[in-house]
Amino acid sequence: MLGKIVCSCFSVREKTITTAIEQGTNSVSGLGTALKCGTNCGSCKTELASLLSANHKASTLPKPNNDDTSANTPVTEETLL
Repeated sequence: MLGKIVCSCFSVREKTITTAIEQGTNSVSGLGTALKCGTNCGSCKTELASLLSANHKASTLPKPNNDDTSANTPVTEETLL
């Protein structure tokens, strides 16, 4: 439910980390401040950076539109809702 343990020192799970990222934490040190992950042995810092990167890429991808006419439809606030 909360995903695998990413930081074994403080038992911080993947979902907890991604939630913090979605709420605006945007650095490994920021995750350490918010959740303590990466602040003891540091072995999870690479995975924390990967989660940050993956979340950033996911948030910048355009949302898929399953409407066949989407190629000819301008994107407006109404079409995104």
